Amino acid sequence: MSSTRKNNFAFKLMIFIVLGISAVLFFLAFSGNAYADSGKSNSNTAPHGFVKTVNEDGKLELSYSGPKNCYVIASESDEVKTDDEGWRKMNDRKAVFDLTDHEEHFFIKYGNDIYDAGTNEDICDIELKIDNIDTAYLALGEEYDYDLSYSVRGYTNKTPTWISSDTRVATVDNGHLTTLEYGDTTITAYLLNKSAIRKVTVSDLIVKAPEEFDDRKDFLSCGRYSEEENDLLDLILENRVAQAGYMTRASVVEAARFLTLNFPYRLDYFYEWGRHELDGIDGEGRYYLKGLYLDETRFERLLGSYSGPQTWGCPLYAKAINMTTDNGLDCSGFVTWAIYNGGFDCGDIGSGITPGLKALTDIGEMALISETSLEKMKVGDLLHSAYTGGHIGILIGRKGDTYYVAEATPRPEIMALTVSRLNTDQLRRQWNEIVFMDDYYKEDGDLTDMWY
Repeated sequence: MSSTRKNNFAFKLMIFIVLGISAVLFFLAFSGNAYADSGKSNSNTAPHGFVKTVNEDGKLELSYSGPKNCYVIASESDEVKTDDEGWRKMNDRKAVFDLTDHEEHFFIKYGNDIYDAGTNEDICDIELKIDNIDTAYLALGEEYDYDLSYSVRGYTNKTPTWISSDTRVATVDNGHLTTLEYGDTTITAYLLNKSAIRKVTVSDLIVKAPEEFDDRKDFLSCGRYSEEENDLLDLILENRVAQAGYMTRASVVEAARFLTLNFPYRLDYFYEWGRHELDGIDGEGRYYLKGLYLDETRFERLLGSYSGPQTWGCPLYAKAINMTTDNGLDCSGFVTWAIYNGGFDCGDIGSGITPGLKALTDIGEMALISETSLEKMKVGDLLHSAYTGGHIGILIGRKGDTYYVAEATPRPEIMALTVSRLNTDQLRRQWNEIVFMDDYYKEDGDLTDMWY
């Protein structure tokens, strides 16, 4: 081939390549403009570090590390165009918007290129709260519902995610906890970039409250618990009282339910030796202190003793009947213990109507049992019987015309702390007066008619 023909071929090839490249560039330019004009992005996310955060002023702050001459828009539509109103120039590659409670889409543009920067769904100022208790102490088989509250400034359509760190111990589904095995686990609620954590201990020191009081469970034996176990039981009691609402009607009911239903043993009835306020005596038929009286380390808390000291369940001389029985609580000893552990200080007072001495019948409004008074009676009110010179109990459950009364009773066939299940006629035969406690408790707290 001659050099002339070679040169002509090379020239034509060069022209063909140049025209081809020009056509490709023209197509890309045309399609890019059309893409921008349609309001669609040529990238799923904005390049060069487009970041959305909530700043110290509670505003939605958008920052961008790309070219300086950028514009941004917040739109309720998922498509925008370059000539839409609302575009604002980013100063120092930043722009600030108010947080909204509806969905917004963000786009960024430079030149005719528009990029999708996502939505505000995950841009919120969130505060998560679970209950008011760091650790929930539960019995095996118990279930628990977390009270999760969260405030959101901004928009989110997400719901919290719940996770248990050890699903062998407990599982959690939308805040509902089910215990499966003794041990510890951690429950975490997640919402976007925030989390709230609570611990759970499934303890063998307590039992799930039965639907009916178990009058066959064993009596507490002497020295059954160590100091560490007594400490943990006190902590569990305090925890449950706090969940019910400290210094409310519910907290007193919870204390009474705990000792009769969640504590795995029965306490003996013990005729008191003396009272804290009258005689400086604690722990002999009465225990006007916080917590349970199960270990000898509790002796140092007592003001004094006549025949002891002996913890609950240990043999102690009872002067009233001139014999030795196992230490426990008398009727007013139990009720004042429940009231005191619920957060109130009524004084270590008795149940009887004794001239010149304050009694439990004096701290509320007393009324004879009648159809009207029974309709008014609430869980947490006291029941008094004058038939035997003064006996006191506390209503811890009610289902229709069935009443559950917790009492330390000296009836010979029982002689123990118990929960009596009574219909209306039985209630009238055993009790003749109600002590209404609304003015004393002031607030109901997390009150329930039944414990299950």
